Amino acid sequence: MAATLARLGDAGAGVGVVLLAVSRAGIGGALVGGLLAAALTVPHVCGGWLGRAVDRAHDVRRPLAAGCAVYAVALGLAVGLLAAGWPWPAGAALLVAGLCGPLLTGGLSSLVAGLAVAPDRAHGFDAITYAVAGSAGPAAVAGIAAVVSPAVGLWAVAALVLLAAVLIHFLPVAPRNRALPERPAGSAGALLLTVRPLRRVMLTTLAAAATGGAIGVAAVLLAVDLSGESANGAWLICALGLGNLGGSLVVVARPPRGDAVRRSLGFAAALGGGYLLVGAAPSYPAAIAALAVVGLLTAPWVTATLDARGEHAPPGRRGQVFVAMAGWKIAAASAGSALAGAAAGLGPRPVIVIGAGVTLVCVV
Repeated sequence: MAATLARLGDAGAGVGVVLLAVSRAGIGGALVGGLLAAALTVPHVCGGWLGRAVDRAHDVRRPLAAGCAVYAVALGLAVGLLAAGWPWPAGAALLVAGLCGPLLTGGLSSLVAGLAVAPDRAHGFDAITYAVAGSAGPAAVAGIAAVVSPAVGLWAVAALVLLAAVLIHFLPVAPRNRALPERPAGSAGALLLTVRPLRRVMLTTLAAAATGGAIGVAAVLLAVDLSGESANGAWLICALGLGNLGGSLVVVARPPRGDAVRRSLGFAAALGGGYLLVGAAPSYPAAIAALAVVGLLTAPWVTATLDARGEHAPPGRRGQVFVAMAGWKIAAASAGSALAGAAAGLGPRPVIVIGAGVTLVCVV
């Protein structure tokens, strides 16, 4: 529950910031909204630094709860500043919130295996929280924005993250063994690059996440090509989200077996193939079906990457591995969205096919 609430807020915040900026006349509209959304996502690359705090904490709940609380307060402050017509101070507050973002994703994922009743299903349950949050978070903010206002929508998701901070304190986590090294040598980034299994998983994660980020932009353009209506892009994204949720339920019901790194690479290759299907879709129904397949494949891929992080994280550095990789993943998705927007003139199909090709190359 705590992870779902925190991730609902994190997933909905970016959409809400853009909606709020666009709704406020005289502050730059969509351009400023995009910059503010970037301020919320770019700091995720500092996740490894926060991961050290998680690894060194005697009670890991404290840094995770503190991260959620700071995220919620900073987001709420940013909303107030932006609503008052002060976008740049709001950007500074969003940078602070963004710094805490990886704790809401990778930080909480690092705890899951020790909390689950069925350890072999642990990361499958975690994947469900990502799937639910990724679909419901933006939808909730957009719905509240339409009925009331974008500011109220953002304050609502900030409240969810704050509630998650409270719930984290009730998680049944055992105190850490203080015999572990207090100051592990080397940065989290160096760790991800020097441990071969983690390096392979990280490269495919970055490629697939960037392509997934591009899909959010390309889907709208593809809907225009295939149906003549940009609004139909929402149904394409909905198909992706429903496929992801369905795949997560399958993973929980039938936990995957075998080496986690091989599973991660295999599903990344399947994702690359799924993206090619999207790029080659000859009709709007075919595009819906192809994106549903991509969503279905995303769930076991996410589960495999989480398993690989847990299996290959060195002793005392689990938090750094989970938080750093989560941060880079979000940053890659944001970069993919930005690149897809910049390359919109090429049309959606080349963008999707290029992303698929990069994903497949990284698997090899």
